[in-house]
Amino acid sequence: MKYINKRGDAEIISYVFIILIITLIVGAILTFAVPEIAKQQSVMRFNNSKDYINKIDYSIQEVMASPVDSTKKLTIDLSNLYLEINPSNNRIEIYHLMNGNYYENHRLIQDGAKYTYRDLQKLYAGLQYTDLNITTDVFVQNKRVTLYFQKISSNQLKITTDAGD
Repeated sequence: MKYINKRGDAEIISYVFIILIITLIVGAILTFAVPEIAKQQSVMRFNNSKDYINKIDYSIQEVMASPVDSTKKLTIDLSNLYLEINPSNNRIEIYHLMNGNYYENHRLIQDGAKYTYRDLQKLYAGLQYTDLNITTDVFVQNKRVTLYFQKISSNQLKITTDAGD
């Protein structure tokens, strides 16, 4: 006569159910929590970009209100951010590669010289001056950098960095 251990079968089934429950919990975390955390980090980087743009604008306004050859320095932390200063269109932009869908694509919001804009996965906070000529080209990413602003003439500004431009 063959003896069947039903108690052993129940124990195996309970282990299978525990593994299934743990798999479902891990799957739910990967599906919902991880993308939400990435989105919140992206929102934080965007807010940092806007804060840095405000500080840069304030520094520029301050140095341009001063006599020729006046200088000012500003240190910013560009962790997971990109800074691009383009003299051909007098733009200063800080951007990052966004996660989530919290800002509409190709949406431009302007407030004077300041603006925010999304182009696919790049989310920009920037400045564009019409009455000021920026004379230097700068690109910096993922590092702490000090910007040096120098008034060259009544409408010209030179921006250099400690990062070797």
